[in-house]
Amino acid sequence: MITGNVPDYGEKAVKLLFTQLSSRFNPMELSVQETNKILKVFIDKFSRTNFSGEYEYTLLIDLFCKILEKVNLLGDRSVPFLSPILRKIYQQANFLDDKEIINSLFEVTASKADKSAVLRVLEPYIKKERVCSSPLLPKNCFIYQEMLDGTVLVGIEVEAQRFDVKYHRRDFKQVGHPNMLFLFKIRGQEVLMSQLVCIKDKLLKPTTQLYRYPFSNVFKSLSCCWPDLQSYKVKDLSMVGTLPYAFINSPNNDHAYFGENLGEKFYFLQDNDFNHEDLTPIEDGLTLSDWLELQKFEKK
Repeated sequence: MITGNVPDYGEKAVKLLFTQLSSRFNPMELSVQETNKILKVFIDKFSRTNFSGEYEYTLLIDLFCKILEKVNLLGDRSVPFLSPILRKIYQQANFLDDKEIINSLFEVTASKADKSAVLRVLEPYIKKERVCSSPLLPKNCFIYQEMLDGTVLVGIEVEAQRFDVKYHRRDFKQVGHPNMLFLFKIRGQEVLMSQLVCIKDKLLKPTTQLYRYPFSNVFKSLSCCWPDLQSYKVKDLSMVGTLPYAFINSPNNDHAYFGENLGEKFYFLQDNDFNHEDLTPIEDGLTLSDWLELQKFEKK
């Protein structure tokens, strides 16, 4: 209280007195209101002081770090404090050369920022190169997978329609067929395997229910009885799209047929669409996702 009226020539004495008092001062013994008053005065004086020397600059850094340690960075009340700090860091980021700090800061901010903003920042640094590209796929291809052993899995969907059918020595015109899914395993130019299932869904989903092919030449394992399949040489992937029609147009017999009187079925389906309600579900409720997953474990 007395030093408030000390003339200029007593400033040195006041500083010495203040240094001695502050060394003995314990802010924990003051009330919150008294501490706030002292801090307000200190901040006011501090904001008008010009720090230029290296020693003073180091003290400022230490002071800032001590204050930062006292702030609960995870608390809601820290937002008004952190926001101006981050704003200052943002303004001076262009002058920062410490790569380790810059990289760490980027990792933290990237994890907090919107993904669109992160991609927008990274775009100039990402080469426009293809990560993965499939060949030109055949029409109605619903899956294309390349296995590590060089095997290629290709699925072709054939929509419900009518086909001419040869059964033993008889010809049946425009026989209704259900929606069909053909699956081919190919290595090089050789077709290793073909499977056939039917579906009711018009839009394929992982949960799409699978049904048995209602005619002949498809075993319970879903594999097609197709003796001359390996005679087809796949020189171009687009050729795979024609294989289902080669199977449909091949002669039918009673081999691997699990119904009664196939000839009578063909007769009544002439010039008629197939009724999908007549399809038989595959055991265990096999879905499209299940079927494709099984291909990973099938022996070649």
